[in-house]
Amino acid sequence: MMIPWFIKFFKGLKMKFPVLSIEAWAEGESSWVWNSWHRVGWVEIPDFAKFPNESALDLLFAEGYLTKTEGGEVEDDGHNLVILDESTREPLFAIEYGNHIF
Repeated sequence: MMIPWFIKFFKGLKMKFPVLSIEAWAEGESSWVWNSWHRVGWVEIPDFAKFPNESALDLLFAEGYLTKTEGGEVEDDGHNLVILDESTREPLFAIEYGNHIF
């Protein structure tokens, strides 16, 4: 069986994903609604399909978007890996993956 050229080409290709800064409004005690978001940069992820959600925190720390004192949780909303403030659950940043075809 012959492997199509595009599979050979994309195999091992690192993909870049937009990093979004999120402005959100509190809605009730523990709910937040995204008011607006702005692309503030890009991150490179070698194999997104094998990228664990928790690694998003480490990646954004390493790239300087977050500090270790901020803490955080990662939530996958089906379009973004959203970084939430650990205590308030306010969305801070997101790695947008929904516009990429896998």
